Amino acid sequence: MVSGELDHEWGAARARTDDQQVDVRLSGGGFGSEEPTAHDAFLLSQAETMTAGGDLIGNTEASRNLAHYLGGTGTTLPLDIDRAMSDDSSFRSAVASDDVSGNVSVVPDAHGQPKITMDYQANVWDRYDWDAGKETPIGPVTIKDADTARLHTVGLAQEFDTHGTSSSRQRDLGSAGTPDVSAGDPGRGEEENR
Repeated sequence: MVSGELDHEWGAARARTDDQQVDVRLSGGGFGSEEPTAHDAFLLSQAETMTAGGDLIGNTEASRNLAHYLGGTGTTLPLDIDRAMSDDSSFRSAVASDDVSGNVSVVPDAHGQPKITMDYQANVWDRYDWDAGKETPIGPVTIKDADTARLHTVGLAQEFDTHGTSSSRQRDLGSAGTPDVSAGDPGRGEEENR
């Protein structure tokens, strides 16, 4: 049996199974667990300016994500994986090493040789949150993740989950060609049944 509880005051989640307990510190503290200050209002204003600036310079996906965070709903935000894969080579590389699902097909070509193709989709899940100790330079300003995470802690923004699946893509893997092991290889095909 698994049970769980959330301690908003300390921003910690606690999960219990029958034989163990696991405590987890939430990245930005519990949502709305502290009262906002004048400095928090400044941080919110700075984040709203970044959203507008992101749209202005063409970083519309980052701006959209930040605007959703500042909207404070905490609802899941779908991602446009096809667009991200075509626009951002580092994202494409990260997805390729993360979660790709698909099928490999082998069919004879016009000459009876095997033709190999792969149909696949990329799947992405992430938590939109901010980690203490990290920072991001944006133009002449450096944004500390701890400051942006604080907006969650004081209830002026809320962390959320993101997810997306790309459209199906096909990759031609070519033909099987000549086998690596010749038919006369003494290590193959001569095993005895035991």
